[in-house]
Amino acid sequence: MRYQFIIAIFLITTLVGCAANKVVINSTSFYIPEYKSSGSIAVIAVDEKVLDTLEYSHYKSLVESQLATQGYTIASSPQQAQYIAFISYGIDSGKTTYVNTPVIGQIGGGYQYNSGTITGKDGPKNYAYTSYTMPTYGVVSSTTRELTHYTRVIALDIVEAKGMNTNKSQKVYEGRAKSTGKCSEIAAVFSTMIEALFNGFPSPNGKVRVNKVDTETNC
Repeated sequence: MRYQFIIAIFLITTLVGCAANKVVINSTSFYIPEYKSSGSIAVIAVDEKVLDTLEYSHYKSLVESQLATQGYTIASSPQQAQYIAFISYGIDSGKTTYVNTPVIGQIGGGYQYNSGTITGKDGPKNYAYTSYTMPTYGVVSSTTRELTHYTRVIALDIVEAKGMNTNKSQKVYEGRAKSTGKCSEIAAVFSTMIEALFNGFPSPNGKVRVNKVDTETNC
């Protein structure tokens, strides 16, 4: 019985560990009725301060790869593109919570040593023996853990390149992806979130989708 209990605890711990290696991502998409993923397109960051960073360059290549898979042709410059894909991303400072976890242990049963003295007609006699009863288990204490979760967001807006200079360009698509987890760097989950955003692209118009994606990071 004791070994079965230990095995059960091991299995629960294993399952919890496996569940932790999934990133849960909520994504939404909105687009015009006649939207089609075709034509030439250029990717630009909304925040001009990141344009010269290697981090943005990496993210841009991931977005371009997904757009090309969906039927777009990647333009070498915005001036040569029919569409512009504006990408922005960010992460908050985190929210900390405290979780109390019960510690399970043996609270009764098992082996017990018994000793004493009995008095009979032959006088007092000492006795000692070991007994065994089925062990019982329950909560013996608890531990407190501090957990900090961070919210990561990616926004993708596609607009027609014509009319950009006159602020009359039409937006044809907007997509949002959001996830919450223990990773404090968006780099750890950016590629996973982009994959979720483009899963079934452009996805049902206006519908919130919940994506549970396997990942090598514990986020």
